[in-house]
Amino acid sequence: MKVQFICAAGKHNNNDIGIGHLKRCLKLAAKFKQKRYKSDFLIFGDDKRISPLISDGEINSLEFLDFDSFSDVQRLESLRFEKSDYTFVDISNSLFLRHDFSFSKLLNSLKKKTKSLILIDGLGEESYLNNSKNDIQYDFLLAPYFGAENYFKKEENHLLGPDFFISEENLIDVKKTIKDVASNICITCGGSDPQNITYKILRAISEMDSLKINIKVIIGPNFYEEHIEKITRLIRDKLDKAEIISSPESIKNYIDWSDITIATSGLTKYEILSMGTPSIIIPFDKKQFLLNKESSETGAFITIKSDKISSNLGKELYSMIEDREIRKNMSKKASTLLDGKGVNRIINHLGF
Repeated sequence: MKVQFICAAGKHNNNDIGIGHLKRCLKLAAKFKQKRYKSDFLIFGDDKRISPLISDGEINSLEFLDFDSFSDVQRLESLRFEKSDYTFVDISNSLFLRHDFSFSKLLNSLKKKTKSLILIDGLGEESYLNNSKNDIQYDFLLAPYFGAENYFKKEENHLLGPDFFISEENLIDVKKTIKDVASNICITCGGSDPQNITYKILRAISEMDSLKINIKVIIGPNFYEEHIEKITRLIRDKLDKAEIISSPESIKNYIDWSDITIATSGLTKYEILSMGTPSIIIPFDKKQFLLNKESSETGAFITIKSDKISSNLGKELYSMIEDREIRKNMSKKASTLLDGKGVNRIINHLGF
């Protein structure tokens, strides 16, 4: 059986896609590997930054194309895809919409070559299917987010909602230990953090008095060097209990270590919820804030707007550190939202 994945990752000029889309494709590929099937990957992105994230044993073949490939229709048309049984295309980013015509032709070509074309789409302005001007044919749609049912029709071949979230493993038996007073804080703002929200969070924490906390700061592989330098200087000068963790293969252990995780609103939010870790989620813009609304109403985490970090983060963090009941209730609610069986549900719906 042949399985292939197509996605985008990394950054180039004004294209800052991050690595979450690639990581969830790799998690699906790992499931196929368990069943003794290796996958082929075509990645639009920077191979120097992305290659270290990919284990040679996980996949069968790997090909990179730069982002500028979309400007060359003939180049895209020259791609020769072999016939496959399952083709997953993670289309959830604005890059593909900016090159709608070229990308739609690529998808139509793939549809002819595969028995089952599965599109992984986003919501709102990030949805390719809902914003494309072209007619896109597919076999399955996967939108594993809270509120996805409000954006797509309920069809048998539409896998909608967090029941289909692609997590690293089955976490159904994980139960978070809630300490009387929180002392371990994890900060993770994705693979690139173009607005340097990591620094804004750390600066707000540095201005809080009488804190006895340990901090692990996750620096993704696509962070800008100047942002890393600002973060490093701030930690050196004002946060002696903070430690930088650079480009870890997985952030699961750091979320598990933490009593509270502070993160931007993206795919990482679902990982945090699946582990029952109390959290503060910071959508990085108005668009993300609206997309975050459905999940924020569950009460499983606190939401702070990115322009309110300096004024609001301190008081919310103080409250969470001292109040065990707040964290306990958050953890309980989070644990009921995701059960870690998303990958298995996807595989079963595909008839595998």
